[in-house]
Amino acid sequence: MNVKRIYVVDRNPSLQHHEFGPRWKVHSELAQQFPELVHQYPRLAYCATRNDDAGIPGASLARGGVGMLWLRSRDLLSAQPTDPAMRPTMQADELRVFTGLVMDSMITVNESVLKDGRGARVGLISFLRARPDQGQQHFGRALREQANALLAATEFSRLAQRYVINETFGRHSFDADGMTEMWFNSVEDAVVACNTAAYRQLVLEGQEKFAQPAPLTLLTELAHAWSADDCPFPFPFP
Repeated sequence: MNVKRIYVVDRNPSLQHHEFGPRWKVHSELAQQFPELVHQYPRLAYCATRNDDAGIPGASLARGGVGMLWLRSRDLLSAQPTDPAMRPTMQADELRVFTGLVMDSMITVNESVLKDGRGARVGLISFLRARPDQGQQHFGRALREQANALLAATEFSRLAQRYVINETFGRHSFDADGMTEMWFNSVEDAVVACNTAAYRQLVLEGQEKFAQPAPLTLLTELAHAWSADDCPFPFPFP
């Protein structure tokens, strides 16, 4: 089980949609100028929300994208920058790429990979909140049961290349108790998978037994992925 930080962002209006991914990559290249950041986060993925209605029930265009940063170890959760230039440099650039600072829309999660296919570039990412009458332990168990049931349904699992559940812990600045990632080889595969009977029954209809209605669900495409030479985790993206 790995620990990662996830943030939800909106594209700076000065950037066109097609400019967002390349400019986000420039932000990553800026971060690599700071060795302690590279040491803390040896792997990352930037997922930009598609700007069209592809036909996936419940998917939203409300947010611009999702950033994922894998921590090298839990010991670094409370690490503070030693380079005084790092934080102001990175935050100034964040405001050029996004509409706000990433620290204002971030969660920290335990990542569990339930299906580990490689190379898929289209991710359906959902942020869920537990029902008030459900504890975090029950919520996490329900997320896993939902995932196992979906992956047992051939009509869905033959198209889903990678399936990840993420459970939040500690302090966070974005309202979510958990997050699911379903990765596909193409938008077309995602649309077919999310219009199956299994997806309708387990997600669109059954999910409200343990999660609050209307989760934030984004259909994204991988805009940029990177890992350090000494990254301790297998890298799932090309």
